[in-house]
Amino acid sequence: MRTGAGNILWDCISFVDAATVTLIAALGGIKAIAISHPHFYTGMVEWSRALGDVPVHLHAADRDWIMRPDPAIRLWDGETQELLPRVTLVRCGSHFPGGTVLHWKAARMGAESFVPATSSPSRPIGSTSRSCAAIRT
Repeated sequence: MRTGAGNILWDCISFVDAATVTLIAALGGIKAIAISHPHFYTGMVEWSRALGDVPVHLHAADRDWIMRPDPAIRLWDGETQELLPRVTLVRCGSHFPGGTVLHWKAARMGAESFVPATSSPSRPIGSTSRSCAAIRT
């Protein structure tokens, strides 16, 4: 996600290739990697290294799923965690207790985006299709 305060890599794929790393660098690099749930933990350390040891933000409730601890991994607790100004991780739970969405309160008054996990067809309890879809209003 590209913001005025920096870019965030959300739910990274497992394969890291030079062309993608070059493209990301050309777009301004990455300030943080954020992962919605453990299904996307596979290549997180490789992405961090390839992008200059960028911190990887994971909810502490899913710590048991981290198979390769690494100094780049930053665990957070609670219901929200600010990554950048106006960009917040929100713990919603899912099929993992630390399931997270990314909330971006855009600069335009009232504009917001919620970026859910890309692989889960289910919605967190108490949510609506509006709160769990990537939206801008």
